[in-house]
Formats: sequence, C-alpha cells, structure tokens
Amino acid sequence: MKKIAGVLLAGLLIVTLAACGGNQSVQDPDPDPGSDPGDNSASEVAGKFIPCTPGVLTVGTSADFAPYEFHILENGQDKIVGFDIDLAQYIADELGLELKLVDMNFDSILIELNMGTIDLGIAGFSADPERNCLFSEIYYSGTQSLMVKKENADKYSSLADFVVVSE
Repeated sequence: MKKIAGVLLAGLLIVTLAACGGNQSVQDPDPDPGSDPGDNSASEVAGKFIPCTPGVLTVGTSADFAPYEFHILENGQDKIVGFDIDLAQYIADELGLELKLVDMNFDSILIELNMGTIDLGIAGFSADPERNCLFSEIYYSGTQSLMVKKENADKYSSLADFVVVSE
C-alpha cells in the first residue's frame, strides 16, 4: 500500500512541477499516462517541489463530482470532501504542507495550473493527451453504462435500440 501511495505521490507531484516549479523541474520519464513512473521516487520528486505559496499546497478542484469531490455542511460550515480531497490531504501531509483548496469551474483547473496559480489540479480527471499536462498514475478507471427498467430489458437489448428517428 505504501508503494502505491508513493507512486501516486510521485506522479501527482510531477503534475504540480509543471505549474510552479520555478527553475527546478522533473522531466516526465514517460509521456504515456498509464506507464511506469520511472526512477522518480516520491521523496526525490518531493525534494524538488516548490509550491506556489511557501508552506501551502494549493489545489484546484471542481467540487461537484461526488464521490471524488463535493460539498457538505459540517457543523454549519461548508466543507469540500471526497476521495480526491483525501488524496490531496495525504499529499500535503507527506510534504509537510498546509492544504488549501480552491473550488473553481472544471474547465479552469488546467488553465490555473498552467498559469501557476495552483500547485495541483484534482477533480476526477481522466488522462487525456489533448489536455496537454502531466498526469499521475491512473488510480481509477471508470466506465459508462446505461440502465433501463427491468420490464423494458427486452425492448432495449443493444445500443441501436436507443437511436431516435425524427420525422
């Protein structure tokens, strides 16, 4: 489990270095997002990481995608929670940094990352080369599915059954 967490930490920190690394950077060992992260251990990457704000890991998210990140009321206070938020907190703790969450529009996260106003973008992203950034190791692969009522199972047996023909 620690090895997986270390690989995730190394991959996520590589993403952050693209935004705020100053003159120090880590080369992406392999641009394939699903590949082995190479020789960059979590401690090696963390040692080269320079946050945008000293002492703070600033994380951009779009808190509208449960269970990854979403809002709850806790003791009357709005709080952002979810799997990705727990992962961001783990990374901040490992780096000895305070976590600062910035809730923003999903489409703005990569822009803010590239502008250097956030250290890390975390929002249920799917690795996509067209997004032109570095991704961590994939830690969840989702699939899309469609459900129909049990009584309509025979009516909708293939995707072609959902084609709408307009007159």
